[in-house]
Amino acid sequence: MDASSITLFVGGEPKGKDRPRFAQGRTFTTEKTKLAEGEVIRKWEDSGEPRLPDDTAIRIEVVLYVSRPESHFKKDGTLSATGARFPRPHNRKPDVDNAIKLVMDALNGRAYRDDVRIVEALVERHWADWPTTKIKLTAI
Repeated sequence: MDASSITLFVGGEPKGKDRPRFAQGRTFTTEKTKLAEGEVIRKWEDSGEPRLPDDTAIRIEVVLYVSRPESHFKKDGTLSATGARFPRPHNRKPDVDNAIKLVMDALNGRAYRDDVRIVEALVERHWADWPTTKIKLTAI
């Protein structure tokens, strides 16, 4: 099933790809990364396994919605001075490069033939009440 646009929402705190690990002369992916990639793959499968055409360039957008720490709120639930100083989560995990790498690796060969087709990428991180990751792939 070819689509011109695919949008997925992965619930929970956004995750990024871990660095590769080395042991006994081999390189391997951590279990945490495998599980996080599996969540993205399951959302793609649940959406009907849509696929972008093989002969098109692709734009990817990944928006990370992360929850604010408790220290950003007063007891009455309003933003504290610290919370007001930080309108965007500039010092929160995951790193945006690791987050997009996880998404691209999970969907490579599934939602699109190869990630070499990706010619535009946008990654943003925002505060949200409900942590989630929004993924949008568009044929351009």
